[in-house]
Amino acid sequence: MNHLDPHTEASTDCGPVDFAFKGIESNGAEPDNPKDCCPSLTSVSASPLFPIQRFPIDVLISVFLAAVDSALQDGTLTMSRTHPGVVASHVCHEWREIALTTAALWSRIHLILPPYPWCLFELWGNRAKSFTGMNQKQAEDFWKNELDHLQAVTEVWLSRSKDCLLSVDIGEVEEAHVVTEEGWPEEEMVDGLVYLDKIIDLLCDASPRWRDFSMSCTITPHTRRLLLVPAQTTPVVRSARVAFRVCSWEGWEMNFLSSTRLLTAESLHSLEIPSMMWQDILTVPVKWSSLTNLTFGGYQHVRPFSGSLPGFTASFGGHQALELLRKCPNLQRVELHVVNEQTNWSLEPVSLPFLEEIILRPTTSPYSLPIGFAPSLMLPSLHKYTMADGYSAFDRVIPSAHNGLVECIHQYSSTLTDITFCYMVLTPSALCDCLQQLPNIRRLNLRGLQHSIKGRTQPEEASLSQEILAMLTPQFGKSGLNSPVNCLCPRLQEFGCRPNQGTLNELAFVDFVVGRRMKVGTGAQSIQVARLKRVFVDCTGPSYRDPYRFEIDVVEELDRRGVDMEDFAFDLLL
Repeated sequence: MNHLDPHTEASTDCGPVDFAFKGIESNGAEPDNPKDCCPSLTSVSASPLFPIQRFPIDVLISVFLAAVDSALQDGTLTMSRTHPGVVASHVCHEWREIALTTAALWSRIHLILPPYPWCLFELWGNRAKSFTGMNQKQAEDFWKNELDHLQAVTEVWLSRSKDCLLSVDIGEVEEAHVVTEEGWPEEEMVDGLVYLDKIIDLLCDASPRWRDFSMSCTITPHTRRLLLVPAQTTPVVRSARVAFRVCSWEGWEMNFLSSTRLLTAESLHSLEIPSMMWQDILTVPVKWSSLTNLTFGGYQHVRPFSGSLPGFTASFGGHQALELLRKCPNLQRVELHVVNEQTNWSLEPVSLPFLEEIILRPTTSPYSLPIGFAPSLMLPSLHKYTMADGYSAFDRVIPSAHNGLVECIHQYSSTLTDITFCYMVLTPSALCDCLQQLPNIRRLNLRGLQHSIKGRTQPEEASLSQEILAMLTPQFGKSGLNSPVNCLCPRLQEFGCRPNQGTLNELAFVDFVVGRRMKVGTGAQSIQVARLKRVFVDCTGPSYRDPYRFEIDVVEELDRRGVDMEDFAFDLLL
């Protein structure tokens, strides 16, 4: 731990800061020398002639903080020797002093809990021995030592962050839990998890500085303590994300959020509960009217293995969604996982005057919204709408008259500038109708099915055919000005798609890009059509098992046809 001590001189010997068992790194192997982690930072110390050596301190601090933000976006930010603050502190004495006295550099408390030994051996059996080089008893002792080490690292980060506001993120590696029909080894779990209490104590003591809080881990009597922190001790918390697993299907775990205190904080404006719940969300103590951002994963109303969960069998459909939204009049963004089911729309319409973005994710087939849901929402500020990918492989085409997606697009067409939805659950005429309703759209993302069945054929489903793409392609006369031929989505600047195999006409797709990149005349008689700035194609295919493969080289074809590529991006996600 000497390399984390602020009073220790810089050294290339950093010692281990690992969060999982030997040979099971959650973030990949770490280099032996911390200077190898960020060569772009450390190499500048080789000579005093480098311009960065003459940078003002405030500029260097900005560089260090930018490195932290970059690592956070890449998902590589951990409280380890690869942390940019630790790396910078080993470059030279001056950088070390700057790094250790910059509190904001240490304000992200990101803990990754190691896998519980009994779960590891339950899951991997003899393989666990080969990974760890230990028997189960040795692995348990090692795990306890790892928690002691994690506690020490947490103390260092909290000390260096001084009075800075904190972003606290508690996670666990994938193997940290295992649930079987027989449940957990309860006594062993309780005896072992008590070693977490020291870390939980440190975090709870720092709760007055929590600004952003996130936990993605198994809910136990120990980790639950973080949610029981009184709201009075978290006066500045602005966001909370609770993604949880339960280790038992009975008892307090099923409705643990009802006794949560943290979520009642007056300052809380963002709440994300992406996990499915076993209780009515309106029983969770939250000051709903203060929220500007809300994510909810819906209800889990059956047991994972067999039988029904007694006492709660509700599903989160349109009616329940409206009741929840009515409690949140100040929302600006909302994401809901909803069930498409017939609903009696006897409720008064819900007005959300500030809502700008809505993401709806169907949790059952068919992939759509219940008819009547969109007209029950008054959203005058809505500009971004996403119908996220459905879960079912059996999604089918729904006639327009019974399709809540079509109804939704009609309802909000005048204000939408950004939309994402699945085209394969629409008929060709319904897809054309939807596109005709989007005169102000600037970003259009058309998605194929997330899951597919081999040999699945539905001749009535829409595709990115020559006819559809031609309607999106402007036509030009000899003068170079737009012709009077209608062009759907004339303000489109960004187009994306995830085609399923056989649903994209590639030549028509190239024609579309060529037409949208042509320079538009400025004459009074010209029809103004925006130029595309970006095209992105997600080729990963359904569940990454059936990737889309282009038969032509689109970039080469665009170049052959003289398309202006300046200020234009064509991205393929492979």
